Amino acid sequence: MKKLFTIALALTSLFTKAQLLSWSSDFITESSTPVTIIMNANYGNKALLNYTPTSNVYVHIGVITNKSTSSADWKHVVFSSFTTATPAANCTYLGNNQWSFTITGGLRTFFSVTDPTETIQKIAILFRNGNGTVKQANSSGNDMFIPVYTTGSLYARIDNPFRQPEYIPIPETSTKSVGSNLPLVAKASLAGSTIQTYFNGNLIATNVGTKDSNNVIITASGTQTIIVVATNGANVSRDTLSIFVRPSTAIAALPSNLYDNGVPHEGITYYGCTDSVSLVLYAPNKSSSYVIGDFSGSNWTQQTQYQMYKTPDGNYYWLTIHGLTPTTEYGFQYVVDDSLYIADPYSEKILDGNNDQYIPVSAYPNPKPYPTNANVSKGKNGLIGVLQTCAPSYTWKAPAFIRPDKKNLVIEEVLVRDFASTNGNGNFKLLLDSLNYFKSLGINAIELMPVSEFSGDDSWGYNPNFYCALDKAYGTKNMYKAFIDSCHSNGIAVIMDVVYNQVDDNGVQVPEARLYWDKTNSRPAANNPWLNQTAPHPYGVFLDLNHTSTATQYWVERSLMYWLKEYNIDGFRFDLAKGFTQTQSNNTTVENFDQSRIDNLYRYYKYVQDNNPGTTMPYMILEFLAGNTPSAEENAYANIGFLLWASIGTNGTPSQTSWDQNSMGYASNSNLSRSIYNSSDEGFSVPAAIPYAGSHDDQRLMYTTVTYGNGATVKSIAGTGGALQRQAAIAAILFLAPGPKMLYQFDERGYDISINGTSYNNPHWEYLTTDANATARKACVAAYSKIISLRLSNPEVFNNTTFSYDLYDGGGLFRRFQIADPNSSGMKITVIANFDITAQTRTITFQTTGNWYNYQSNGTSSGANGATGSIYNVSTASQSITLQPGEYHVYVYQPPTNYTFIGNGNWTDASNWMAGSVPPATLPNGSAIYVQPAPGGKAILNTSQTISSGATFNVAPGKNLSVPLNLTIQ
Repeated sequence: MKKLFTIALALTSLFTKAQLLSWSSDFITESSTPVTIIMNANYGNKALLNYTPTSNVYVHIGVITNKSTSSADWKHVVFSSFTTATPAANCTYLGNNQWSFTITGGLRTFFSVTDPTETIQKIAILFRNGNGTVKQANSSGNDMFIPVYTTGSLYARIDNPFRQPEYIPIPETSTKSVGSNLPLVAKASLAGSTIQTYFNGNLIATNVGTKDSNNVIITASGTQTIIVVATNGANVSRDTLSIFVRPSTAIAALPSNLYDNGVPHEGITYYGCTDSVSLVLYAPNKSSSYVIGDFSGSNWTQQTQYQMYKTPDGNYYWLTIHGLTPTTEYGFQYVVDDSLYIADPYSEKILDGNNDQYIPVSAYPNPKPYPTNANVSKGKNGLIGVLQTCAPSYTWKAPAFIRPDKKNLVIEEVLVRDFASTNGNGNFKLLLDSLNYFKSLGINAIELMPVSEFSGDDSWGYNPNFYCALDKAYGTKNMYKAFIDSCHSNGIAVIMDVVYNQVDDNGVQVPEARLYWDKTNSRPAANNPWLNQTAPHPYGVFLDLNHTSTATQYWVERSLMYWLKEYNIDGFRFDLAKGFTQTQSNNTTVENFDQSRIDNLYRYYKYVQDNNPGTTMPYMILEFLAGNTPSAEENAYANIGFLLWASIGTNGTPSQTSWDQNSMGYASNSNLSRSIYNSSDEGFSVPAAIPYAGSHDDQRLMYTTVTYGNGATVKSIAGTGGALQRQAAIAAILFLAPGPKMLYQFDERGYDISINGTSYNNPHWEYLTTDANATARKACVAAYSKIISLRLSNPEVFNNTTFSYDLYDGGGLFRRFQIADPNSSGMKITVIANFDITAQTRTITFQTTGNWYNYQSNGTSSGANGATGSIYNVSTASQSITLQPGEYHVYVYQPPTNYTFIGNGNWTDASNWMAGSVPPATLPNGSAIYVQPAPGGKAILNTSQTISSGATFNVAPGKNLSVPLNLTIQ
């Protein structure tokens, strides 16, 4: 060997392979035998570190061939079951957390590769315990791979510094510093090769043979580049590897402009349409952080110019980057302690190399691709954040939207994914295209199931990983803003379902998890600032948040304010609110009063309240499904100002409720009294409960009715007293009681497909057009629409705190609800329904005698049993009424001097007026006109109308009146 680099150069004759995988022979070919593979569990994800019994370790092994389509496309897997302790897959324990497995007979024989056109390129391997519950892999969690070479060809390879056995091998994280010895080992595949080793551009050694070992001293920080060139005759092969030796981290105080009210502003700070951004990362007890990305000079590797400053308290890292091109998107990450690759936790857009390619361009046009840089791999880097100076803006058309009174909310819960004609391709644009449908239904709020970034592209969204990024599967930022803006223009609030109780642990992609992760136990580390090691409550699914931590509180509050300010969101529904506690509990004690949980949730309520002065308080809704008795804790939330989901009598998965029992015609568990907020069963003093007959957690009401209904009549879709008419009866009971209400998407059309977990439930618009029962389904939608319109057009009636009801019927299935305007001359309403399978007779005491209008019913006779639009003369207040199975009525009384427009079209058309009563041309003193057109409709004043002094003219909020100069008010 020729000594060409004399500083700290030495020959090493013995080298210990301290790395995750090692193998013999050095250059494995298809004919190599035996091939012994050694796994060292002191490295990689360390899943098998100190594992016992040591005899219970097995391989899962296959190959990557020229016919594989990706790293996941293993071919010729020898032991097909990952969960079976197959004796032939058993490994030999070598001591010191090392196991070996030996392949004999050559690779093609062992893996049964018989196709002569198929060549083996890599061995794919994992080590596991016998039942597959513990998996040893790369530190990224990815599969491990060993290269397979072509017999007789020349290859050069650097074996030290070590590489991680990823699909595309990457260097092990360097712990070297200036002055350290750096061992270098180079190999060539053919005997008699000349091996030249270069270090940082200097030739340091030349040797003839198959191996060359050297040591060098690192004299400067920064990138250290090793190049090995092997020559054998006319054949030349080379290998290159770079490691980064970081300088000491500079200490510098966070600039004053990177504080919000005295608190460091984490994430990205923009300076308008300039070339600069500042980045701030909260990472206490870490040693260093670098920014890598698409920036000039970065090349997605650690570079001195992108080393972040550490604040004097050691908690934050920050850097201001200049020279960016406005409007250009830059992918970027942080590299913390030389080995942890994370996206900025407050990124507003995420690049996902495993899933982005499946997003249709119709949902997200012109997406920024995942980096193809040789220094980026999906396993090592994972999810990548994006920043963009001078991003496209959005001009709001309805910036001054006034949120509906929370007592009068009628919410439709919506999964964006499902609003598509094909499975799983719903997006904000398609949802916007459906806005006229929502408007015609008459709801005044849409509650979107989670839309922030979640794992994968096909999900209900309750597996989030970034709280300030939209999931691109649903569309762009401006598409979402356009949807919200259009909703506001049409009087509809938009509520976001948010998941602040947990984040997904899929591949430890969440920055807050990856930064502080216990690899041995595969859970958050004990010093994690945001996450519990295990959930203290029984509802944990993914990684549980610690809401007593100030780091978590900042994380959640920043997210809340982002959606409110950036998107003009109107409120939030907090998923699994019972998980906002550090109190240890089980399935029984979790229901106990918990002041700490109240304190945690109140803190977020107060934060939103304090940061939205001068506006209607955004809605704060809790998924806080109580037991069957009133709860002091629930009342505490109600008195604060929260709204709470109110499921009734749930059981099963997906759950069936008391509403199902009524619809199906079964009396057991059918009491609906909890749908009344101040009933003894529910126990609130204010209308804080949001009752619903269906949600994403419940089986479809129509499905249970047609599948399990009590008899053929109940199961019939369109028959008299059948399933669809029972859905309309449910709507009458549900929506006409005081307080906010909710329905699940498509329930109004009698959606009779099982919810079946998280499977697709597309709109099936044909239900209303070509379906065999389209006429009956449209009638059900129309009933929902009329009932909701009555509810929202008359707040003076439905905000009355005095009403009467019987929703238990002594264990029967007859239902009654009655309410009236507190003004004795106002509207009065009586609702009755029979959910039994036989006719039922009850005595109903009406609030007054006179002509009552059958506002909405499925009656087929006359009088009390009349059809929609008929008049029922109540001569005495007490009436004995018999209802047929499934029959319901919404009776409305208005004094003869009152006139209510409830249709769509001309003023002079009697069919547009309640009871066909058109007001006189001159409305006399003491009379009143109420303009309440059907949802999406309009009252057209096509004749002259004079309102005398002392008469009133009332237009319901959000209703349309066209006045072509024909209105005179005296």
